[in-house]
Amino acid sequence: MSNFPIPHRINDAVRRCFIWGIALNVLGPIVAVYGPKVFASLAEDRITNQVINPGLDIVDLLITTMRWTLTPLGCSLIAAGIVIRVLGSIVVSPPLKDTDFDVLPE
Repeated sequence: MSNFPIPHRINDAVRRCFIWGIALNVLGPIVAVYGPKVFASLAEDRITNQVINPGLDIVDLLITTMRWTLTPLGCSLIAAGIVIRVLGSIVVSPPLKDTDFDVLPE
């Protein structure tokens, strides 16, 4: 890592990636555990009364999509924050001087 300061906008992007990544990693398992229970409680009338409710299919699709995507997306955001931080410190480092190339090893 370089000793040069990283621009404020890079730090903000890294902070947002970490906050959203952690939030999605916390929300993902909660939805995975309680999502099916919520759907089962909503679907009780459908099973007992043979009521056709197309809204339940949408809720099922939504809960299933959330169960499969929240945690991987959170991990991806945390990894993106790390990459932004590392690449931001490399890009911000000062350019080499012309005299750095004058001395070649023999």
